[in-house]
Amino acid sequence: MVRIRILCCLGIVLIASRVLPKTEFLRVHNPTQAFDRYGNIRWEDEKARLDNFAIQLLQDSNYLGYIWVLQAPSMCRAEAQARAIRAKKYLVNYRHVPWNRVMWVTGYRPELETVFWILTPDQVSSPPILDNESPPKTNVAIKGCAKRLALINRSKFN
Repeated sequence: MVRIRILCCLGIVLIASRVLPKTEFLRVHNPTQAFDRYGNIRWEDEKARLDNFAIQLLQDSNYLGYIWVLQAPSMCRAEAQARAIRAKKYLVNYRHVPWNRVMWVTGYRPELETVFWILTPDQVSSPPILDNESPPKTNVAIKGCAKRLALINRSKFN
């Protein structure tokens, strides 16, 4: 009698698994919209946003993360690149996202902006392109660049 009940329950589960639609439990990301974007914020606040980005990337091993850091004319020459590298190092070294699943790109905008995108492999062939402006033509000397870049490079992860 017990065997018959077990077999009936297994049969019902088997039939239900084939008839009922499958449910996707992972958050589906809209590739036409950035995952997150922000301007000039403190490193502590940026780490919180990077944590959310890492969680989303680690949910599915097919996800690839793109970090765009768009440099403003008032920034030091290599500051956008230093910020992008710092963000990637944080994701890889502290949040343990595989190094080959995070890419960074720099560009130019009137204001500093960092944008995160999450893409699947089929979307990588045509990743979203931001409207980058051309680099500023003026050679304005910005004071304290060495100090700024050193501060970015010394940022602690914990």
